[in-house]
Amino acid sequence: LTPDLIRELHQRKTAIYAALIRDGHLSLRPGVARLLGEAREAGLRLALATSSARSNLETLLDMNLPAGWRDWFDAIESCDSVPAKKPSPAVYEAALRGLQLPPTACIAFEDTLNGLRAARAAQLVTVITTHRYTQSRQFPGAALVTDGFGDPDAPCKLSQGTLGPERWVTVALLRRLLDGASREQMKPSAEGALA
Repeated sequence: LTPDLIRELHQRKTAIYAALIRDGHLSLRPGVARLLGEAREAGLRLALATSSARSNLETLLDMNLPAGWRDWFDAIESCDSVPAKKPSPAVYEAALRGLQLPPTACIAFEDTLNGLRAARAAQLVTVITTHRYTQSRQFPGAALVTDGFGDPDAPCKLSQGTLGPERWVTVALLRRLLDGASREQMKPSAEGALA
């Protein structure tokens, strides 16, 4: 494959994806809008970090969120602003700079192994929501693996980690994941304990 052919194929894929969204064939996964609303109500800062084209991201969110959704996010990074694709951590590092927050204060949401690798390389606690192509995969290093964010009337199915009493992903659960990661980092290593 030549660079020109790769670029042409990517542009064609982007156009097909955008058409699927516009035609109503693709929507947000269950629980995404609820969790975004909950995070905003809690005053959490939000960022988007994707290897997808920004035009695809904007089309998806324009079709599924209220006008003005762009104002919800302190940073929006895509392959248009950060050419290095996941598993490179570059897009996450750019989003963290935009947020002006350390990785220890943030959680990444991913659905692929390359995404997990990128997030973990950026030192982010990571929640995986699987889909039909990734539901049978293992995600070592993820803090939580579920089949989605779930909702009160449709709990998510847990594959790895602990949900707690809610049975769906909430801001309270995310805070517990961050707290747990902080406590884990503070533990002395076996090597340090023996020194």
